[in-house]
Amino acid sequence: MSNIVEHYDGNVEVSSAVGEGARFIVTMTLDCANAGTLKEKIIADNNTAPLCKRVLSESRVLVVEDNEINQIVIKEQLKEIGVSVELANNGALGLAKVKSAIARKKPYDLIFMDCHMPVMDGLTATKEIRALGEKIPIIALTANALSGEKEKCLRAGMDDFISKPVGVSRLGDCINYHLSYKQERFKDPA
Repeated sequence: MSNIVEHYDGNVEVSSAVGEGARFIVTMTLDCANAGTLKEKIIADNNTAPLCKRVLSESRVLVVEDNEINQIVIKEQLKEIGVSVELANNGALGLAKVKSAIARKKPYDLIFMDCHMPVMDGLTATKEIRALGEKIPIIALTANALSGEKEKCLRAGMDDFISKPVGVSRLGDCINYHLSYKQERFKDPA
């Protein structure tokens, strides 16, 4: 727990009294206050209707992230949103999982891709996925929020950009935007 708190520049306060127990207060900043991408601004401006639970529960999300703490945090956040999550530790493993899912005719609905990883970075993995002809939304998930980094991600074929740390509400907005096309399948015919 303390590793996660430290990673997100948080703080843990502890107070205790004999016979009364202990009180722990954990504070972390998870939602980034940086200006988002154009797509994130569209979400905020239009108040897109939330996805139904069926769409979320049937959605498959791949998280390609090498940091174990980040994997734990984002996996729990995505579970809270209600999507099925798979992990890959680097871009090469992520690419292999995408190819396998396509071969099984069960492609992922969304990919969150870290940019800086060993073996194969996220930019290269994204280019390789795009070379397969797949239109899966790929969202950059990186701690580097500089404008040049955003541009590199978008040029590599990523569809959007979220800077770490990220909170559940921001992940939910991103998923809502990029998977809204699935909601149309479940609407009642008029």
